[in-house]
Amino acid sequence: MKVDPVILRKRAVKAGVKASKRLHHVVTREELLAVRVQTMPATLRGLLIVVGTVILLAGWFGWPLESGWARFFEGVGGLLMMMFGIFGVRRTLSKVVEKVGDTVDPTELVGAIIEGVVEVLGSVVDF
Repeated sequence: MKVDPVILRKRAVKAGVKASKRLHHVVTREELLAVRVQTMPATLRGLLIVVGTVILLAGWFGWPLESGWARFFEGVGGLLMMMFGIFGVRRTLSKVVEKVGDTVDPTELVGAIIEGVVEVLGSVVDF
């Protein structure tokens, strides 16, 4: 799944800030590359939640088939779609940076993300 570098940077900074708060220090390059980042777009996640809910309700009300097996599979399919929509797809930042590497220099991208984390934390606490 292709991720826009601007969106990736924003998501990675957010994840880096959370990791820094959890670790009680600014993340290093290795710690940042181990952070998991959401790669599924929000619109696709929202669409999966809506479609999963519709399929789940269709199974509940027995549409289009009254068969118990059909209703079971509609229910399972609807729940799976909703779960993918709610939780999305997360990958480690190192894997995502490798895939984006052909359009942006990975070293510059990681450096920009670390600068963003330091900038956010620096505005909260003076270093």
